[in-house]
Amino acid sequence: MDKIKLLQDLYTQIYDFELSKYNFDDVGFDSWRDSVSNELAGSYQLRFDRLEFYSFFDGEYFFQLDIFREAQAIIRDFITKLEVQTQIDKAQIKKLLEARENNLDFEEELAEIICGKDEKFPTHNDISKFFYDLALNHKYDGYPKGEIYNIKKTLLEYSVLTISQVIESGVFKVKYFRDKKYRTKKNEHLSAEEFILEAKKEFQKFIDDSCSASKTLNLSDILDISMNNELLTSIQPNTEDQRLNDRIIEAKNKFWNGDRKTALEKIWSVFERIKTLYNPDLDKKSSAEGLVNEISTDLEFDDINKEFKFLTYVGNNYEIRHFDAGKKSVKPIKDKDTENYLFFRMLALIDVCLKKLPSIDDGSDESKETLEPGSSPG
Repeated sequence: MDKIKLLQDLYTQIYDFELSKYNFDDVGFDSWRDSVSNELAGSYQLRFDRLEFYSFFDGEYFFQLDIFREAQAIIRDFITKLEVQTQIDKAQIKKLLEARENNLDFEEELAEIICGKDEKFPTHNDISKFFYDLALNHKYDGYPKGEIYNIKKTLLEYSVLTISQVIESGVFKVKYFRDKKYRTKKNEHLSAEEFILEAKKEFQKFIDDSCSASKTLNLSDILDISMNNELLTSIQPNTEDQRLNDRIIEAKNKFWNGDRKTALEKIWSVFERIKTLYNPDLDKKSSAEGLVNEISTDLEFDDINKEFKFLTYVGNNYEIRHFDAGKKSVKPIKDKDTENYLFFRMLALIDVCLKKLPSIDDGSDESKETLEPGSSPG
């Protein structure tokens, strides 16, 4: 059966349970409730499953008819959502549906607006008349939990189509913006046009905030963890060259503590040192070529060699390894994202190199670490 038709049938069946409340079939009702829940999704299903339709006391069932009306509104909204998915001319209804389904406090916040929230909307002292003028009933007027709660209970029983009527013909009825009796001292100086403009801005913010209300942050974002940070913590240097190990650890610690400039300087120093360690018996260029050849398994030698040369060029021509104020050709790096990019690009390359290095003696010549621009590789 078509999903919309099935939901429409389930929607009409709710009247059978209301009418048969004195001869109640709890098994039949539970079956109906499960069928509805299975057809709903997302916040519609969540809101529906939270409803407590009846209570059982002293051998009798007591219905909460307001809850049945809330259930009808939820089912009706879900049907509307399915119906308007491909209808371009229903953009405003889609937006309201999105706001309502993502903000579980939608009705309460709309109730605050109806009451003149923050005096950016007309203030209604007679809420029953507000709904009466819309040809709608406000069933909870005078309930002891307060006006906002009472309006919220009324709105919960309305479908999104009725909610749109409340907004268009109630909240934004031009008469309320013109008539001074709906004003307060805080907004009485505004012209009707200014008052409407302010209310529209505030309402648009309410809708936008509602649409994003259920948005969550990825746990990695909450804990400030990324794949880059995983790389930062996963590389644990354990070569026989303790100076190399110490420099990698120092570079990572500097970066972790926010000192990116020093971290870049240290990680580039590691890069220059690691070129000499593949074969300490050779000159730096030949040792580096051997290392490039070793790590060129899936990528071509020339491709890896270009990476070595590029990172060497960056280190020599930007303020990473050289900070001579008199050297005009050395360019500063000021952008945080650029620093992040360069650090992790280099760290990833070093991670590959460490896995390919043979056992190293700590007696490498420190003087081999300098490399002039244009040398190869790197």
